[in-house]
Amino acid sequence: MAAFGKASVAFGVAVALAGLWTTYHRAGGAEEDDETELAVPIILRGRETASDPAVVKVQRHHGRGGLGVCTGTLIAPRFVLTARHCTGSGRLEVLVDEGARPARIAVTRTHVDRPTGRSEGSGDIAVLELARAASVSPIPVNLDTRAAISVRDARVVGFGLTGSRFEDEKKRTVEFASRTTSEFIESDRRGVVCYGDSGGPTLAMIDGREQVVAVTSHMTSTRCSNGRVRSVRTDRHRAFLQPFLDASVPPPALPAPQAKIDPPSAPAPAPAPVPSPRALPRPLPPPAPRARPAQPFPRETVASNGHAHAHAHASSSNGRTRVSVRVDGTGAHAEAYAD
Repeated sequence: MAAFGKASVAFGVAVALAGLWTTYHRAGGAEEDDETELAVPIILRGRETASDPAVVKVQRHHGRGGLGVCTGTLIAPRFVLTARHCTGSGRLEVLVDEGARPARIAVTRTHVDRPTGRSEGSGDIAVLELARAASVSPIPVNLDTRAAISVRDARVVGFGLTGSRFEDEKKRTVEFASRTTSEFIESDRRGVVCYGDSGGPTLAMIDGREQVVAVTSHMTSTRCSNGRVRSVRTDRHRAFLQPFLDASVPPPALPAPQAKIDPPSAPAPAPAPVPSPRALPRPLPPPAPRARPAQPFPRETVASNGHAHAHAHASSSNGRTRVSVRVDGTGAHAEAYAD
């Protein structure tokens, strides 16, 4: 749950806590001591730090002047790991310490995963996709289950409260003894984090380097000083996180440039033999036009339709053709000549 701005601070916190109470009890109730499981809104008791540049502030702008504050971790140049409940509605941006002043980078897309256990809190994890790559080196993320189980000492970083001062949003860190459950890494003592630390990293030494082993999710009490922190294990979301981590792998180094050596010239292939014109089959001549049989002259044709008879007579003499047509019953007669 994010820390709210100046407008209606008390009312906003009360509403958010009530909503989280409902969500939790739908998932099966408090896990122990009848303590309310609530989303963590900055390190309650810790020291300011400037040595964690990859830990960024996540801001959510909503309504008129409303501002929610959470924490996130750069796990790749364009991807920030945070808690799912920090995304909410409204415009998201992250503040990254890239120089003298924090750089504001807009969030273009939010990626979330489903719960991995019976509690809804086990799915309180998200990845924010940034509008541009940050220049800060990312922190490695642990996806090894055996390493997560062996964690006994951890460190959290966040921009949360140190008491009742909502305006005190400085990056702080604190170490604590931890224990690993089926879904979470928990603090052995109370009063570790507070509102605004949500989404921040739980870090532990693995294979000689510090890695993110969990994401700050919720507390076991509504009072920061009374609650123990529960952080969602990253190894339980390996399939979800792996694609974002792969995107941060640098491309393989190109081989060193070498002097250009021309390959030995190969003989030109021999041209295909062209067959001799005599070897080519001759096309068949086109068929000669069929001569029409000569019509004997004179020739006479008779046609009848039952009422009248027509006689056509053709004769040829000295290269001249004479055609005569006579229709009986009408007295019609016609002649035509053709040279």
